[in-house]
Amino acid sequence: MDAKTPVEISVIVEDRTALPSSDPRIAIIGSGRYGRALATAIVERDATIPVTFGVRNPQEPYRLGRMKHEVPVKSIVEAASDCDVLILAVPFVAYTPVVQQLRDVFHRRPWLIVVDVANRQPGGFFSGFFGDNFRLKRGNDVEAGEQPMEEMSIASQLAMILQKVADFRGPVVKAFNTNSAYELESREATSTRSVAHISGDDAKAKQVVMNIAKIMGFHPNDIGTLAKGSKDQEEFPHTFFNGSRLAAAITIVLLVFWMVYVGLTIFIIGSPDKPEIWPLKIVMKGTGHAALSGFGLVFIPGSIAAFVQLYRGNATRPLHPFLTKWLSIRKPLGILAVWNMAIHAICGFVAPNYLDHGYKGPVYLLLGVISFFLFYVMAKASSGETAAHLSWREFRWIFSHIGYAGLILGVGHSVVCSVLLDELRPVWPGGWLPSWWLLLILPGMALFFKLVILLPGIRQRLKKVRGES
Repeated sequence: MDAKTPVEISVIVEDRTALPSSDPRIAIIGSGRYGRALATAIVERDATIPVTFGVRNPQEPYRLGRMKHEVPVKSIVEAASDCDVLILAVPFVAYTPVVQQLRDVFHRRPWLIVVDVANRQPGGFFSGFFGDNFRLKRGNDVEAGEQPMEEMSIASQLAMILQKVADFRGPVVKAFNTNSAYELESREATSTRSVAHISGDDAKAKQVVMNIAKIMGFHPNDIGTLAKGSKDQEEFPHTFFNGSRLAAAITIVLLVFWMVYVGLTIFIIGSPDKPEIWPLKIVMKGTGHAALSGFGLVFIPGSIAAFVQLYRGNATRPLHPFLTKWLSIRKPLGILAVWNMAIHAICGFVAPNYLDHGYKGPVYLLLGVISFFLFYVMAKASSGETAAHLSWREFRWIFSHIGYAGLILGVGHSVVCSVLLDELRPVWPGGWLPSWWLLLILPGMALFFKLVILLPGIRQRLKKVRGES
């Protein structure tokens, strides 16, 4: 190899006419949970597409779950020799041995499309995985023009292994690594919100894989070249709520503020409860207030974005970076608010019995329970497994109707609680404002903004701006 030639090239097949245009023959190397899930997603949606398992010890045809269709099982070499698309559903550590075993197949079939579905593991994943036949290059081992392997995606490393071990320079495509086995196996995972991210250097090979993704019920999303796109794909499964640090910081600030404020009012003004339960009351009210304030911050930015779009008369122009960032952290903010609400509910079970206040007590508890349930539904809908079953219309309905219903009931829960505790006075002794007055600022703003948007003239104008009517 020319020392000045990068290692992440030459993955574009020369004989493009050999690539399948439709109904490709698919071989899945590996019959573990994920390999079976891939076969399930393909065969149950189009049984006419030939799918074969390639395993070390071929046995009887595998029956996948409750499927009616059997998938033939062959040796790795036999399966690869009779396919157009080769999907490697084995751990990354097995890539080099598999490629060595298929060296002759790759020589005979230079147009074979190789699909990588692997995900990296955090910390020390690459070290020692190539054994004696393919040594990991670090530091001074890297040749001129080569990229250190620890900086490359798994898919790019696979392309490098194919070139060095099998002298194979055919197309390598990264796909399906962001789709879980559960999502692949679910027959209802075909909603419009299910996306299969795909990357590669050969446009026609990517199109073949994108067609397979469509058959499986996904919306394929081409995210670019193998070097850049696959690296982004492999980072995605390891993200934990984009913006979660900022959301956590905001939640902590809200929690500390409310606990300090509630604690000061209790210790300075006093409380009818016994002193030994004051800490429990501080935690209960602090987490409840932080939860409701957090939900207010979840709903406010959507309304602000709507006002900006109305003012501009355009819904396609980028929003201000501050507002864009605020919108991006709504999910972690909401989930953290649900956690605070759960702590608030647990404390409520061991707190003084509010059922002793006549009809007001049951109303207070009922509003709180229903509000918590609705917010839990909203949080559950945002999870990957549940969202995969929802259409965009269903997803939007949950967050616009159930979410606001939970917010209204949460505000009602707080107001009734204030009635029970006789905290409706506008100002306490010493000039202290009752905590529930301050509590209503953020959720009150969210509800007021939503009410304005729902006004007939404004609502129709917003739909027109957004192209919804």
